[in-house]
Amino acid sequence: MSDNGGSGAASVEAAVVPLALDPLPPCFCLSDGSVLETHPSTLPKSAMWARVSDGEYHGAPVLVKVLENPTPEQMKEVNRIVRMSIDLYHPNIGQFLGVSWNPTTKIVMFVTELPGRGDLASLLVTEKDKPHSRGIMLDVARAMSYLHAQPKAVLHRDIRASNIHIGNDYKAKVVNFEFSGKHTLDKTLIGTPAWAAPEILRGKSDYDAKVDVYSFAMLMVEILNGEPPYTGEYTNARQLLNEIMSIHRRPRIQNRAALTSKSKALIDLIVECSWNDRTTRPGFPKIVECLVEILQDLRDKNTTGSVKETNPSTLPKSVMWTRVSDGEYHGAPVLVKVLENPTSEQMKEVNRIVRQSIDLDHANIGQFLGVSWDPTTKIVMFVTELPGRGDLASLLVTEKDKLTLERLVQIMLDVARAMSYLHAQPKAVLHRDIRASNIHIGNDYKAKVANFEFSGKHTLDKTLIGTPAWAAPEILLGKSNYDAKVDVYSFAMLMVEILNGEPPYTGEYTNARQLLHEIASKHRRPRIQNRAHWPSALLALLEKSWQNDATARPAFPNIVEALSSVLKSLEACHDVDDATSPAHSEGGTPKQQQCSGLSDNEGAAKDSQSHVVKATAAEIQDIDAVTAQFELLRTA
Repeated sequence: MSDNGGSGAASVEAAVVPLALDPLPPCFCLSDGSVLETHPSTLPKSAMWARVSDGEYHGAPVLVKVLENPTPEQMKEVNRIVRMSIDLYHPNIGQFLGVSWNPTTKIVMFVTELPGRGDLASLLVTEKDKPHSRGIMLDVARAMSYLHAQPKAVLHRDIRASNIHIGNDYKAKVVNFEFSGKHTLDKTLIGTPAWAAPEILRGKSDYDAKVDVYSFAMLMVEILNGEPPYTGEYTNARQLLNEIMSIHRRPRIQNRAALTSKSKALIDLIVECSWNDRTTRPGFPKIVECLVEILQDLRDKNTTGSVKETNPSTLPKSVMWTRVSDGEYHGAPVLVKVLENPTSEQMKEVNRIVRQSIDLDHANIGQFLGVSWDPTTKIVMFVTELPGRGDLASLLVTEKDKLTLERLVQIMLDVARAMSYLHAQPKAVLHRDIRASNIHIGNDYKAKVANFEFSGKHTLDKTLIGTPAWAAPEILLGKSNYDAKVDVYSFAMLMVEILNGEPPYTGEYTNARQLLHEIASKHRRPRIQNRAHWPSALLALLEKSWQNDATARPAFPNIVEALSSVLKSLEACHDVDDATSPAHSEGGTPKQQQCSGLSDNEGAAKDSQSHVVKATAAEIQDIDAVTAQFELLRTA
């Protein structure tokens, strides 16, 4: 059991300060025994931790940093890193999952996501021939731009390849915040010398965020050379550091003559970022802008033949694409959507989706990797990251016993966060087809919204699109003046799909056209199975979100807040219960029922409000076939 309270703090006069974690949100307090170390990790270990292990947390692979018998100072440092990690949420920052503390064994476990390909320093040795380095630079720059933009800027102060983790899709994530801190913290001579800015080496205490820019320049050198800066360039380390400080010595960049003109632009950027005068170094937003331009030019020249289809995908295919395949992009597993012999209208639509996808960068949105067009074969390949566990619709069938109530709510929260981001764009992006088959699930059960074929900027002409059983009444009625609240309604249907473990209205209709008419005109809604098993706050949110009056539906920031509250309550309830009990099992645990706030009788009464007629689960797919008949609803 994790001890997350601070009530036992000793008085000032006490000789011994009891070790404890600071009070934390319950969802970050991992119960003792829920984290399992499986084997020693190949990832490097900082001096702070006793060991680093690969592990499991409720079946998901994780990275576990272990500290044994911590001193009060070490426990204070753990609390600092935990508090900071809770606030960081970005697709290019390693995800913090939680921490556990066992006061009996005096063991701290700090748990994060496990990188599929390990750390960048190792990758530069084992996969040095694969051209993914520029994208990695951009990922790191985006993470640093986010960190420096916090209300109190977070300085990493140790940017180097061993502190960059690489996923199976080659996405880079900044990790290991042992040397980081808020910009206002006391600053000391920390970091790794060869990557440290001159002002840090001189022991100055008035340095600023530009120390990270200098370290980033050294990281770029490390990536281009495939080895740490200054490798083979010195025999006396003290003399080297003195020359870095006093005569502005910088590392050699290998094979400069072989670099292309655009690669040489990287050299110019490295020079700018490593100026001795920190005020002349660019900020990370400018660095991101430069790298995007460089990367786009390189992609334009290197896309042909870089994508390979390996086998047909098990993921569902929209009508837009000829086929969907698992594939490889420079050795990385990817999802490839293929369109053969596109018409001019189809090519226009591909370009729209590509332009939109380039602008989207969020931890809960499927990452767009690129697009290729072969004018000879007339084949378009649209390439995205490959989800480790497939789509949510399939997962609700194949892994229903692993989907705990907390995990299901976390998936809802992930989707809500993505939608909040989409709607907050300068021109709101409407997805317009939120359903489980369009939600991809990673190996860590993180959910990502995918498949933007029906999406578009809020100002685009809007047509009768989406998947009928998930579509808002105003779409079914053919109205053209709808707004972002159509996604909120579809999200409510997704919640039903998650709670029931099957599409909305499964087994509730025999005539698809009549069902759609009743949804649009008579406010019919799907039945929620086993209502007594679900938290009352969750059901209340669902019912607010499917209201006929679009203006009465909550916005996604409110939905995120509500789901966060539900998740925290569940974590608190299940801190003394079996957190691994299946959410879809009959009856649920006593603690689940206690948290739900509904009695069996009340749940049964609400279940009976929906009229049910004989139909099989497979018949829900018939709804897709009547999309073309929507026109009839406008005059119904």
